[in-house]
Amino acid sequence: MKKILIIGAGSYIGESFETYARDRYDISTLDARGLIPDSWQFQGFDAVFYVAGIAHRKETRKNAHLYYEVNRDLAVETARAARNAGVRHFILMSTMAVYGLDEGRIEKQAKPHPVTHYGRSKLEADRAVWKLRGKDFKIAVLRPPMVYGKGCRGNYQALRRLALKTPVFPDVKNQRSMLYIGNLCEFLVNVIDGEKSGLFFPQNGEYVDTGCLVREIALAHGKKVKVKGFAWIGKLPVRAAKKAFGSLVYEHGDYIGTFGFKESIMQSETGMGKEGSTKPCVAVLTSYTPSLLWYRMDMMRLFVKKGYRVYALGDQPSSRWEDRLGKYGIAYRQVYMQRNGINPLKDLLTIASILKCYMEIKPDRIFTYQAKSTIYGGIAARLMHIKGVFPMIGGIGSVFLSDAVSDRVLRKIVVWEYKMALKNASSVFFQNFDDERTFSRYGIISGRKTVMLHGSGVNIRQFGMMPQPERTSFLLTARLIRDKGIREYLEACRKFKAVHPQGRCMLLGPFDTNPTALKKKELQPFIDEGIIEYFGEQNDVRPFLKQCSVFVLPSYREGTPKAVLEAMACGRAVITTDTSGCRETVRDGENGYLVPVRDSESIYKKMVFLYEHPEIAREMGVRGRKMAEDIFNVDFVNEIICRTMNISEEYCV
Repeated sequence: MKKILIIGAGSYIGESFETYARDRYDISTLDARGLIPDSWQFQGFDAVFYVAGIAHRKETRKNAHLYYEVNRDLAVETARAARNAGVRHFILMSTMAVYGLDEGRIEKQAKPHPVTHYGRSKLEADRAVWKLRGKDFKIAVLRPPMVYGKGCRGNYQALRRLALKTPVFPDVKNQRSMLYIGNLCEFLVNVIDGEKSGLFFPQNGEYVDTGCLVREIALAHGKKVKVKGFAWIGKLPVRAAKKAFGSLVYEHGDYIGTFGFKESIMQSETGMGKEGSTKPCVAVLTSYTPSLLWYRMDMMRLFVKKGYRVYALGDQPSSRWEDRLGKYGIAYRQVYMQRNGINPLKDLLTIASILKCYMEIKPDRIFTYQAKSTIYGGIAARLMHIKGVFPMIGGIGSVFLSDAVSDRVLRKIVVWEYKMALKNASSVFFQNFDDERTFSRYGIISGRKTVMLHGSGVNIRQFGMMPQPERTSFLLTARLIRDKGIREYLEACRKFKAVHPQGRCMLLGPFDTNPTALKKKELQPFIDEGIIEYFGEQNDVRPFLKQCSVFVLPSYREGTPKAVLEAMACGRAVITTDTSGCRETVRDGENGYLVPVRDSESIYKKMVFLYEHPEIAREMGVRGRKMAEDIFNVDFVNEIICRTMNISEEYCV
């Protein structure tokens, strides 16, 4: 089995090919963001498929440099590093845009003449990478036309939206070269298996008429669009008309007919081929949609790879998340849910909203996490007599810890709700034994099967070992709420900066709606005095982990903190609290230090020690990376989840 490395984790084409060819090759992915290519990253691979790129955005003077940095420079550096590592085959994804045409017929010998930064950067990459070819390093450059499929981006989505809204579409007789993602994947298999070298022009086995395309999209949704009249629109001397209605084809391209045109549109719109709806369905329910990206993407992608229909259900609008998750083959539905507080009327609305969604998607299995999604998702499943419910308890919250009168009353309500929700659960996942014992003590999981996990795991490929920065620095990433130990960290940083003013103390994370959340006015003095460098909420924490030497999380209680696991995977020493969830990640004195809860003085002393002994911080980071690989690898965690939920390719087949 050949080993393939895809550069461009999260890209539509890369993810689609990984899913398509997972049984044929041993496939790994590498995120291009922050990538500094080095030969060790490519050792042992037979082929590298470079699909990363900047596209589908408005070009401006300010962002022009990004096209050349990613589409050209990074591609060339990656190809050079792969060649030095002994990789024999490099496949570069280019584009039809190198020809700079909105209409016309392109011969294979046609001279490229790009007119955009996107096209120019791609052409310059083609030429530079091609020069690296040799007897033991074959190069394949692919220049496809518009690629489409379920979850794709670009012009296809614009036509799709139009097809679902308009009753009439202009009857302009044109021809367009297009490429269905399934056909592209099959073409890639042929290139890789044959170790083919050269310049290729993959396209569907038939040209596409824009009117016919719109009509087929509408039909896939049970709608009818009349394609008639208005032929003059295609002759308007404006670029938009040419792009939509002009003819643009490869005259003698590399035709692929594995999937016919009508079948490809049905697949693109419904995700169903001839086998269609026979696939079993898994629903993943959250009370905070962004957490799907933070904690559940690897798991959901594995479900998709095993052949399941996957629906993510969350509190935020579908318009924000359909395309973002769709490119991974994951459907998204919004449900009504409020993250904080207990309001009987609103909670009933939440249950009704989840029930409606369950009735639409008919899930065979349901995975929940977070308190509200577990409680109300479980109650809704019980009302529908769905047996395959698998909640994950990733922390029990302050309601189980406080002895205040109000919290004791609230605890009785929450315990009753949990008992109702988990009564029919097939298994309950826990991330630490303390939480499991608490649920047992309150009779919530009496007689229930429990499964212990090492947290949500960490993707050790995405979070690779990073070199240490020149000077020791500290980082905390978390929601800015009391229970994450934010105030203790700020106070420790104040003391630390008084002793070592040259040290860096960084903070990353969003302000929150939680009643205990830190207010902006409370943080601002620490920023103004130069104690804290605050970077707000970020989609990617890796650039900031790269800048730190030591990761700090003084949390009051956790399930298993994923932020700590990510820091360990990057080779960072950890200072965290000796409490549930946190103590599972750190062996005191080996890969970091455990400090008492709510003790800023202890945090400060450990920060000073590691700042003054950077060699110890480096050694701890190396040991932490080893623990991430051996214990907290997300692949290990997700396989346990799949085994417990009986999610297997054999079942799906």
